[in-house]
Amino acid sequence: MKFALRGTCVLLALLLCCRNGKACPSRCSCSGTTVSCQSKSFTSVPSGFPSSTTILYLHNNKLQSLPNGVFDKQTQLKRLILHTNQLKSVPDGVFDRLTSLQGIWLYSNPWDCSCPRIDYLSRWIQKNSAIVKDSSWNTNPDSAKCSGSGKPVRSIICPTTTT
Repeated sequence: MKFALRGTCVLLALLLCCRNGKACPSRCSCSGTTVSCQSKSFTSVPSGFPSSTTILYLHNNKLQSLPNGVFDKQTQLKRLILHTNQLKSVPDGVFDRLTSLQGIWLYSNPWDCSCPRIDYLSRWIQKNSAIVKDSSWNTNPDSAKCSGSGKPVRSIICPTTTT
């Protein structure tokens, strides 16, 4: 009887830690549809976010880049908190599948505003200015600033090239 009860407890613990067949990313904590990976000194984005994630905390790390397609399966994401990292640029299209996004925090990153590197992010912020937030959680599309000049990322207009 003790063994059966212990086995049931282990099974229950496994079910509580996993959602949609996926465990919480290593060194992160998960509660409901919120994944908290902040302040863990991550230098790269951890893998294994459940597709049901609606809030993703990745701030106060040492992220230097975002891999292509990193958020492609996070279509239910409503809040993406990326502030206070070492991000200089993002790959083209990295936020395009985040159609449910209601807030994104990009401030306090050393954005490299050279063209064409910053073009995607600048245009994306221009198009999605209503969801870019600052440290007070206010809408502020100018909170993402270029390293060095301090100009808002969205103010950078890269020349278009035709071939």
